[in-house]
Amino acid sequence: MGRSCFVGVIALIVFLGGIALGVWWLFSRLTALDEELLRVAAPGEGNAFIKVPGNYTIFFESRGVMDGKVFTSNANLGDMTIQVSSPSGAIVPLHPLSTSSTYDIGSSSGFGVYSFSATVPGEYRVVSEYDEGKDYGRFNLAIGGDFTKSILIAVFGVLGFVFGGLILAGLLVLVAVFVHPKVRQAAKGAMI
Repeated sequence: MGRSCFVGVIALIVFLGGIALGVWWLFSRLTALDEELLRVAAPGEGNAFIKVPGNYTIFFESRGVMDGKVFTSNANLGDMTIQVSSPSGAIVPLHPLSTSSTYDIGSSSGFGVYSFSATVPGEYRVVSEYDEGKDYGRFNLAIGGDFTKSILIAVFGVLGFVFGGLILAGLLVLVAVFVHPKVRQAAKGAMI
C-alpha cells in the first residue's frame, strides 16, 4: 500500500470518526433531555426542584415510567386541577400554552399543557387532582425548561463533529499531497 493510499485510509477513518462522534453526541443530548424533565405523579402531590429560574412547561406524559413500570394514559386534563406553589408557598400562575410543544424520547412521550415562570430556584410544590367523580388513572406530569436551546446545542454539536472530521480529513489529504516528496519534486520541476 502506497503512502497516498495510506493517507486516504487515515483521512476516511478521521471523517468516519467525526460522524461517529456526532451520532454519540446526538444520542447523549437526547438522553439528557429526558433526564432533565422533572416528573411528578398525578393525581397527587410532589416536589420539583428547579435549579435555574426561567420559563417552564408542564407536560402531560401520555406514555412513561412510574414506579418502575411503563404506563400509557388517556386522561382528560380538562377534568383535572393543577396547582404549582413557589418555594415561599405562593401560588404560581399557570398559563395555557399558545403553541404546540411535544416530545417523544425513549419510553416517554408527552405534550405541553401549561407554562409558568420560576422566579427563584428551589422546591416547587405541584398538586393535581381530578374533579369530583372523575378518575382516569395515574400518569406523570413532567416539568421541563426550554427545549429549544438543548436541541440547538445537540444539532450544532453534531454538525461540528461531522464538519470537523471532514475538515481534518481534508487537511490530512492536503498535507500528504503537498509534503509528499514526489509531489514536491514534481512541483519544483514544473517551476524550472
